[in-house]
Amino acid sequence: MIPELNGDFLQWLRGFYYVAKTGSVRRAAELMHRNPSTISYQLRSLETELNTVLFDRYKKSLQITPEGKKLLGWTITTFETLQSMRSAVGTSDGRLQGDIFLGATLPVAIMAVDAIAAFRAENPQVNIRIQRALSSEIVQAVKESRLDFGLTGMTALPTQDTMEILLKARPLLVMRKD
Repeated sequence: MIPELNGDFLQWLRGFYYVAKTGSVRRAAELMHRNPSTISYQLRSLETELNTVLFDRYKKSLQITPEGKKLLGWTITTFETLQSMRSAVGTSDGRLQGDIFLGATLPVAIMAVDAIAAFRAENPQVNIRIQRALSSEIVQAVKESRLDFGLTGMTALPTQDTMEILLKARPLLVMRKD
C-alpha cells in the first residue's frame, strides 16, 4: 500500500533542492520565480513533515545538516526517476518527447547546429533548450542535473567527477553516468 503524502510534498522537495544548491532562500526563490517567504514556508513544512532539521540557521547563513544531505540525494534521485517515468510513458508509439536541456560553449554550439537541427527534425515532439555557458559551468550544471547534456571544448574532465564521455572528439558530450 502506498502511504498518502501531502499534495505539496514534491514542491517542498523542489524548494529544498534549490536552497541546498544555492545556500540561500533568496537565490532559490529567484531561480524558482517565487517569493522568499514561499520558499521558507516550504522548508518549514518539509522539516515538520519529516520531523527533522534540514538546515542549521546561523544569522543569514544556511548550513545543510547531515539529514539534509541524505534528503538531497533522495530528492535528486526522486526527480530523476520522475523525469524518466514521464519520458517512458509519455507516448504510446515510442516516439521521443519532452524537453532536453543542453549546455554549450558558443564555438561548440555553432559546430553542433546541424546535428541538433537534424535531431529536432526527426523528433518534433522534443524541445531542445540550449544554454550558453563556460565549460566549467556546463560540467557543474550537468553534475547537478540542471542540464541533461553538455557540449564543450574541454579536452579532459576534472578529477572527482562521475561523468561519462559519450563522444571523444570535438565537441565533447558529457552527461551524468546514471
